[in-house]
This record gives sequence, C-alpha cells and structure tokens, in this order.
Amino acid sequence: MLYNRVTFLPILALLAVIGIQPALADCTVPHVLANGQIADASAVMENFNTVANCVNGVDAQAVTTPGSATPGGVAVFSSPKSITSGTLTGDVSTANGSLTTTLAPTGVTAGTYINPTISIDSKGRITAASGDSTSGGSSSTFNYFNAYNLPIPAVDNFTVSADSSFGSNYGLQPAGLGVSLYGRNGGFSFAWADQAVAGGGTTGDFAVTGLIKLAALSNGNYAIGITLGDGTRRITWGFRNTQTWMSHNSGTNGNDGFWSYGGDVGAISSPTLFRIRKTGGTIYFEVALDGKNFDVISSESATAYLSANITTYGIGILPNGTYQRIVCYGLQGG
Repeated sequence: MLYNRVTFLPILALLAVIGIQPALADCTVPHVLANGQIADASAVMENFNTVANCVNGVDAQAVTTPGSATPGGVAVFSSPKSITSGTLTGDVSTANGSLTTTLAPTGVTAGTYINPTISIDSKGRITAASGDSTSGGSSSTFNYFNAYNLPIPAVDNFTVSADSSFGSNYGLQPAGLGVSLYGRNGGFSFAWADQAVAGGGTTGDFAVTGLIKLAALSNGNYAIGITLGDGTRRITWGFRNTQTWMSHNSGTNGNDGFWSYGGDVGAISSPTLFRIRKTGGTIYFEVALDGKNFDVISSESATAYLSANITTYGIGILPNGTYQRIVCYGLQGG
C-alpha cells in the first residue's frame, strides 16, 4: 500500500466553505488513498484525525460573538477572542440603528454672550457661560453693548493731551472693561486720548468706531465723542447734551470756529456706537442708536478741515466749566 504526505485539498475546500480562512496554513494528511486499493483503516483514521486536529487548531484562533449583536452597535472586544456590542460614550454618542456619532452637549445654552464669564475644559470646550446673551434680534438687546465686537481699549495704548486753555486737571484711567477719560476746566476746552494709526498714518479709506457713555457730570452740560486726527487737528463726533454733535478742534483752540448739531436724539443714558468714516473724498459722521445699524447724520469733504493723512483716532471730552467723565467700552480704527 502507498503512503505519501500530500495536501488534502478537498478537505481544505470544505473548510473554506464553512468559514475557515484560506490564509491559514494548509492541512497536510499523512496518507494517500488510491482508487482500486483496499483502504487501511488505520491510515484512514490517521488522515481524519489529522484533519480534525487542523480544524480544532483553527477553532482555537477564531473570534466569536456571544449572544445577539445590537443593530447599530459598535464592535467591542470583551476578551481576546470574543466580541460584544457597545456604544460610544463621553464626548460623543451613537444612536441605535446608526453608526452616526453625535457630539455630547456641554450644557451651555447656544447664543452670543456679551461681556461673558466662561469656563473652558482641558479639551478647549466652553462648559459654562454667563453674561448678557442675545439671539440676534431686537434693538433693545443691543442698546447697551454692540454687535461689532470692538476691541476693549487699554490705557497704555493712548496718548492723553488737552488744548492750551484746559489746564492740568484731566487724565485717563482703567474703567472695568474699558477706559475713562476725565477732566474739569473753566471754559470751552477739550481733552483727548489718542491712539496712533498703524504704519504712521494713511491717506486711504479709514473708519474709527467707538462705544462710549457719559459716566459722570457735575451739571447739566456735557460733550463727549470719538475723534479722528491728522497730528495737528482733530474732528470730535458724539453727543452734546441731547443732540449728536461734531466739532473741529486743534491743540491750541478747543473750537476752530465750527461745530454742528445733528438733531435731538435724547440724553445718552447707555453706551452708544459712534463712527467717523472716511470713504474716498468724504468723511461721514454716523451713529447706531440701536447698537447695530449706523445712520449717517452728517458729512463733509475729507480735506475740509483735516489733511489727507489720518494719523490718530480716539476719544474726547468738552467739560465746558464742569467736571466730566467719559467711558469707552470699545474702540477700533482701520
């Protein structure tokens, strides 16, 4: 009888059909059974035992799934050779029947927060927020703060000065989220706090936007505003008593013979947005009483008073015989 070691291919084909991966090693049986010969029982049994050992070896490497899998679940190894169904937890979660992940809520109400107090976790997420929130709507919502996210001014960024008749009773101080320019004089004199335009100045289009409020007053007259200057002269634009007001000012004269009123709009009882906008050959004087929509109140030629090169912007006050303080909560020029 012939006994040879060959690959038992039909058995391996059967193993492939029932799910044994063909990438595993071939199962070689020790005996070849030839047609027309009487099979030796010992040889047949040895062949079958060899195949059985191969199958048992494959089973030992198989990964099984105990129980029924959950549709939409995530495969999780519960042991080196066992898989169960699971779900994502923590920052993300999965829904039954779907593998779509969802970022877990932090508990913070969606919206815009003005002057917020926030908490941030180690992953950079905001986990708590409080402050004035808005949903993008009414004028009253934006009356106190603004929709323009103006930079909060800092005292160190300003140069403070006054016209020659003012005296020395003026200065600039921090004021919570902003700065406060104060002063007292006995006549019609201005004090200013200026920031320099980047690059030493510009002859192109430029705008200064400020969020300002009258903070203190010793009697019923006041004038406050934002400024635009060329290094020698300034234009101040804001409120005087209950009217919008613009004035031409120089370092030696608080009023260079020109000022104008833009109409009675009521006393400034909350921070208000003012803008001086130079576009082309025109300077526009604008106010946003609702905190978001600017109205043009007046305009003049860009070189009617200032030179073509804009070098400074800031805030100014006209105490006019009184003590006065202006707070600027936001200021931007560019």
